[in-house]
Amino acid sequence: MEHFLLIDNTGQLTAACLRFATKVKRVSIICRDKDAVSTIEATAKANGQAVTAVHARVNDESDLRKAIEQALGLNGPADVTIAALGDAPPASATVIAQTLRDLAVFTEYFDVTNAGDPADLSHQREGRLRSFENVWYRRITIGFIVDNGSSRWPNEDEVTSGIVRAVEERSDKFIIGQTEPQEKRPA
Repeated sequence: MEHFLLIDNTGQLTAACLRFATKVKRVSIICRDKDAVSTIEATAKANGQAVTAVHARVNDESDLRKAIEQALGLNGPADVTIAALGDAPPASATVIAQTLRDLAVFTEYFDVTNAGDPADLSHQREGRLRSFENVWYRRITIGFIVDNGSSRWPNEDEVTSGIVRAVEERSDKFIIGQTEPQEKRPA
């Protein structure tokens, strides 16, 4: 693998970005959070890692397209795309796939969703992404952890490790923790 492209509208991919930078030649991350961009750049530089961090409003189609074009222009085609779009409209996923298609990029696309996300948002994204021949769609769902009879949301390290494992295994559907039974979901 040469280049991983991460698109983070949730703040959940920062640690994963730095972990992937130890495994592949180039990593690009597009974040809506300017502070996260600065932190990622500083940490990667201190670790001698090849990370390109770009600030963009993921909900803004034009801004997102320009950021993807910038990242790919600097680092080449993305073998793997990992997107945590959260509450971004399904059109954001379409912009990602269209931009990659327009740049003749074929990619494995991992859609990071949360067990608590509205199901219609992730299903709309999946439907849109599966219509693109250049995208191999896969889903990572962040569920919850049950410890000693009580439940909790996974911590950052568990989420990062789960995302890395899902990409390494190339699973079509991967769940970090569990999503059932619903009554065990933490508040």
